[in-house]
Amino acid sequence: MAELVLVRPLLPRVKRFFIIGGGVALGAVIFATAAIVLLSLFTNRNVSVGLANRSGTPLHNLVISRPGFVQRMGDMDARGGVGFSAKSYRKFEIRVGFEARGQHYELPARIRLAPIGDYHVWLSIDDQMRLSVDAGVL
Repeated sequence: MAELVLVRPLLPRVKRFFIIGGGVALGAVIFATAAIVLLSLFTNRNVSVGLANRSGTPLHNLVISRPGFVQRMGDMDARGGVGFSAKSYRKFEIRVGFEARGQHYELPARIRLAPIGDYHVWLSIDDQMRLSVDAGVL
């Protein structure tokens, strides 16, 4: 004697899974695109730069330069600081030149930033006359 067993096909369940998964993926793409568009509309790609002298030594003839920008700052106290604003896109390159302890120093720095958003870049000169760089989103 043979038994008859009825089995529901898996096709409707698989189809429903792919429809829901595709909807979730499409929603995520639309949300990410909208966020990027809004961020690019409401930011100016400005970079606020702060330079701090943590060396304990006065800096003389301080010059800050980057492509299309040169600023002569004069002298900076042993624990002084200075700030300025600049435009940037992906690469933020800067060169800090100064004289201290009877020597001339040229300290380059480069940091990569996302193409949208406003940033703050902190530059710091330590007691070994090295330049450290840190960045954050404003």
